[in-house]
Amino acid sequence: MNELLIGGLFTVIGGIIGAWGTHSVYSKQNKEREENASGILYFELKYVEYYFKHECSSLNLRGFKEWQKAVITCSFLNENQIEWIFYIFKNVDLFYEEFDTAKNDRTRGKDDLNSTRNIKNKMFEKSDSGQYNYTKEYELVLDTLKRHMKIAA
Repeated sequence: MNELLIGGLFTVIGGIIGAWGTHSVYSKQNKEREENASGILYFELKYVEYYFKHECSSLNLRGFKEWQKAVITCSFLNENQIEWIFYIFKNVDLFYEEFDTAKNDRTRGKDDLNSTRNIKNKMFEKSDSGQYNYTKEYELVLDTLKRHMKIAA
């Protein structure tokens, strides 16, 4: 009888330890996925920012279609931040369409495109001195992503 009781006790303890170990591994993997996804989003947004702020490089995000998966992985983002990120990348896609259509029209430049204005208005506030400052929403999104990024030591 005692052997049965001891065997049952060890089975229960083994089950608890196994469940805890599985949960720990899953939590660690989930955290690593979030850290990776937040880093991807952060640097993609900084790339878009650089392009539209300085307008001196080529924007090449056509290959980056993983941003939607990255947003979904970042469970720490709130609804407003998710909508803000979707708005930016939707307008990047529109920018490509508008730019492809307008590039043969020598009278229209990048700044004449609706998508360019939409992105700039969502990311920046232009000061009286001509400086580009971040909007509150953009600053909050960047801070949130930066807090969850994996920083290499």
